[in-house]
Amino acid sequence: PWDVADEREQIVRQALTARHLLLRDEHYLVREGRAGIIDEFTGRVLPDRTWSDGLHELIERKEGLELSPLRQDNARMTYQRFARRYRRLSGLSGTLQEVAAELSTVYNVRVMRVPTYRPDRKVLRPTAGHIDADAKWRAIAARVADLHRDGLPVLIGARTLGASERASAALQATGLPHAVLNAAQDAAEAAIVAAAGRPGAITVATNMAGRGTDIRIDDAVAAAGGLRVIVSEAHEAGRIDRQLIGRCGRQGQKGEAEIHVSLDDALLLRHSLKSERLLAVLLSAATQGRSIVWAARRAQRRSERLHTGMRRDMLRADTWIEDAIAFAGSPE
Repeated sequence: PWDVADEREQIVRQALTARHLLLRDEHYLVREGRAGIIDEFTGRVLPDRTWSDGLHELIERKEGLELSPLRQDNARMTYQRFARRYRRLSGLSGTLQEVAAELSTVYNVRVMRVPTYRPDRKVLRPTAGHIDADAKWRAIAARVADLHRDGLPVLIGARTLGASERASAALQATGLPHAVLNAAQDAAEAAIVAAAGRPGAITVATNMAGRGTDIRIDDAVAAAGGLRVIVSEAHEAGRIDRQLIGRCGRQGQKGEAEIHVSLDDALLLRHSLKSERLLAVLLSAATQGRSIVWAARRAQRRSERLHTGMRRDMLRADTWIEDAIAFAGSPE
């Protein structure tokens, strides 16, 4: 392969991706001598999943692990094409409104709003902006300490495994007892979730606890104001933030949530302009951090447009391939 220019460039590109772009405890973790891919949107390790075209083997080489056998893809199918094989599509989610247009275009289905059985009583506090991650974690730790003294349970959402460990370190520095739930501690998931709604409980969790997790609270917590959720970093899609916020105030209960962002969050570093970050710094003192929040929201909208475009391009490529091989019969 090294003698062919295209293949040589592909190998170099994969090596640079493994070396610089895929980060341990963010995109993958090393456990029992193997590299496991972490799904950012669920916070869980994807079982029996590997990166293709030699990328997974390069990650193993980077971490000094035993190389797994080279795998070759025999067939591929996009999620869009897989879902469209069904004659009828339906689903239920609390965060579909943002993607209603895409669902209509891709799957020809409409999004309809169903009113909640009980009124939504959760309170969303204003988003807090911080200059850097150190300032953000100090503010979060101070906020958690206040809530802990009031006997309220707190769920801190972290975007990555590494961020959950940094949150744990910030809480340890202030002497706050807490539990950590991430891809490295998934064996204790049931016990941690069961205790997360108790008075004074502090739980740090990745998106493992941010989707479809029902944290039960007792009567004393409900009377005191319910579960408190702190989103420690905005995600690349606002839907993921709202899924985490939805852990509190369930079924008409009281609850409160807040989001904290900083200028060195991955979202801003990847999707904001340098001029926007500079302007946010210059105005941060005068606006009490609201300029940083403004930059984060712009970055999030830019990220959502980017990913929507990527899915649209993938669908176009899938349609083109389907048309190109139509002479062989139906691809389905």
